[in-house]
Amino acid sequence: MASKKSVTITSESGKSYGYVKIKRKVGMKRTENGVWIPDYHQFYGATKKEAEQKYQAYMKEINKPVSTCFGDLLDSWIDNVFMLDSRYKHNTKMLYIKAYRNNFKDSALLGLEIADITGASLQAEYNSMSCGASTVRSLHKLLSLFFKYAEREGYCRNVTSSLVMPSITHKTDHQAIDVLSDDEIAKILEGFKEHRLRLLVILALRTGARISELLAVRYSDITKDGLRINKQLYVADGGKYSIVPTKTGTSIRTIPLSDATMAEIATHKKWHQAEMMQNGYRTDCVFTTETGNFYHKSTIRKACCRVYRDCGVRSFGFHVYRHTFGSHLANTGVPIQTVADLMGHSNISTTAKYYINVSSDAKRSAIASINF
Repeated sequence: MASKKSVTITSESGKSYGYVKIKRKVGMKRTENGVWIPDYHQFYGATKKEAEQKYQAYMKEINKPVSTCFGDLLDSWIDNVFMLDSRYKHNTKMLYIKAYRNNFKDSALLGLEIADITGASLQAEYNSMSCGASTVRSLHKLLSLFFKYAEREGYCRNVTSSLVMPSITHKTDHQAIDVLSDDEIAKILEGFKEHRLRLLVILALRTGARISELLAVRYSDITKDGLRINKQLYVADGGKYSIVPTKTGTSIRTIPLSDATMAEIATHKKWHQAEMMQNGYRTDCVFTTETGNFYHKSTIRKACCRVYRDCGVRSFGFHVYRHTFGSHLANTGVPIQTVADLMGHSNISTTAKYYINVSSDAKRSAIASINF
């Protein structure tokens, strides 16, 4: 995604000039680890038009008016064609794009010329993926649509028609999802006692909301009925933030909040309002940086890992809080449909996997209760 920003440049004489800075993708580049990532450059001009002209001149200079690199074409198609295609719902588009970004964005294939991509090379990528079968299918649907477009435009032939979905081994009892122990939770809450992300962790533990949902929460979403989840934070390539609908329609839900949680929210809001006054920004968003901007997930991950290290707790992904919430409900005997409603699952079979973690004591109690 493109972005622009007004900046001020001061000359040696002390005179200030107002300039516009734009950020544009100029291709793909390989990191030291051999991973292909988007290559962004910044261009300056007295006006946006002048900055754009410098960008166009640069692309012409490097003889790259239209890239035929697989990654370049795919990203451009996603931004300029797929995202504007009215045949697909927004949530469907996000599902396909998420599968791409989380499981294919680092593929070495993205650095190749589109004409050099073969069905065999894509099949090998599918076969090596460690994600679930539904994620591979979502990625395949996205790539199938792209290659049909690329074939119509004359870039290459469609190599996806011969691909098959690999067999995925589903989780068993000994591959149960990761959850936090009571001791770990106690240490974590103590470690975040004076931290600006304390409420984020508490809401994750006590509501099971996804991190993208929590980062989109506004104070107006918190009422006497509970926490209203009806949107999520989305970050596009280039770092542009936007608020979009939830993952699915069933993800829209209201989660009751305890008195203790409401007290934590009140404490956070009082501190947050004081920071707004001090730093000169205003927002209704519950979770922001010290300048009032949205958080990036990587920033949260790094901050959390520092706290975990300091309080002697293993590092883990933020989604483990959601798993812990679901497993706790299962262990306390909450009906599966209630768990599904609270977690915003579109399919009750998804919720059932949290019952994998029902404790041995709970299982024994259940068997002992049988009297027929």
